[in-house]
Amino acid sequence: VCQKEIEDDSLFCEYCGAKLKKESSNKRIKIIVSIFVLLLILGLGFGGYLFYSSYVEKQELLLNQERERANKAELRAQEEHRKAEEARQAELRAQEEHRKAEEARQAELRAQEKHRKAEEARKREDSRAIDLGLSVKWATCNVGATKPEEYGDYFAWGEVKPKEYYDWSTYKHCRGSYDSMTKYCTSSSLGIVDNKTVLDLSDDAARVNWGGSWRMPTIAEQDELRNNCTWTWTLQNGVKGYKVIGPNGNSIFLPAAGFMNVGLLKVAGSGGRYWSSLLYTDGPSEAYLMYFYPGTLTRESVYRNFGQSVRPVCP
Repeated sequence: VCQKEIEDDSLFCEYCGAKLKKESSNKRIKIIVSIFVLLLILGLGFGGYLFYSSYVEKQELLLNQERERANKAELRAQEEHRKAEEARQAELRAQEEHRKAEEARQAELRAQEKHRKAEEARKREDSRAIDLGLSVKWATCNVGATKPEEYGDYFAWGEVKPKEYYDWSTYKHCRGSYDSMTKYCTSSSLGIVDNKTVLDLSDDAARVNWGGSWRMPTIAEQDELRNNCTWTWTLQNGVKGYKVIGPNGNSIFLPAAGFMNVGLLKVAGSGGRYWSSLLYTDGPSEAYLMYFYPGTLTRESVYRNFGQSVRPVCP
């Protein structure tokens, strides 16, 4: 009343004398209960907070552990992938090495096969090549023959296959007539000028059919054969021709095989005509050959479309 402080158990104010009123026990109990409830709420809240914090921390730990396991699993997967890629690359390298080794093996086999064929060709060449003591060796037989006395095949000059009909209409290097040459020509009045006078090896009947180093002789080599050897007209196994003995005593036999004109074989048994590889430049519809019959041995030029014999030479 007077707002002075007095003892808690006083009934009257010692300053103003006013009678003091006592609070009821119920109110006190309510206050106590309120305080208790408040403390309980605070306790529960703090406990809940601690529980939640622990739960969150635990979940975070679990999540971190899961992440760690996932990272480790990813690292293991990457390592396995790396190893698998290394293994794949190693396999590819092994395959490449195997491929190269196989290529090398195949190359070696091809080289061996080439060497074998070359050796066989050399042996065949040696078995068919006769050294007469001249600048080249001469074959034992004509192209297309297997024995010295066989006539063999007939070839137009610059052609490599025999045929049934020998005429300008079937000749490879013209357009159907003697004055329409398409290859090996030195005169514009006789065809297309290319000034080629010696047969290409692709047009050489000896090289194409026998291979190796065989080829048709030059006119100079035929002249050497005519001028430096002994020629004797003779009969070998029933076939007429010349036995040609070289300066060293070795010999070959040239049969009088004649020649082909259109579809007819002419002067067989009485004469032989053997192509050289040289064009007759003064008249390029003709080429040089070696010609013989009993008592006569010479060179001359004849039309290229005739079918003549070929006797190969080699170094």
